[in-house]
Amino acid sequence: KHSTPIYEEMPGWGEEIGGARSWQELPQKCRDYVDRVSDLIGAPVQLIGTGPRRDQFVTRGAALFD
Repeated sequence: KHSTPIYEEMPGWGEEIGGARSWQELPQKCRDYVDRVSDLIGAPVQLIGTGPRRDQFVTRGAALFD
């Protein structure tokens, strides 16, 4: 199969996101980026890493871990 790369430019965000604990706490430009990735891959992005530590992530939608 052949694939065609998609190159798109999107505005970045300057805010630190390592302390975000919910989808709403992420900057709007970050949420827009994640939404675009979801659109391109045809699947929802449910887990967003926000830093290098294992506990630095945001879940989107229903909680993945209890």
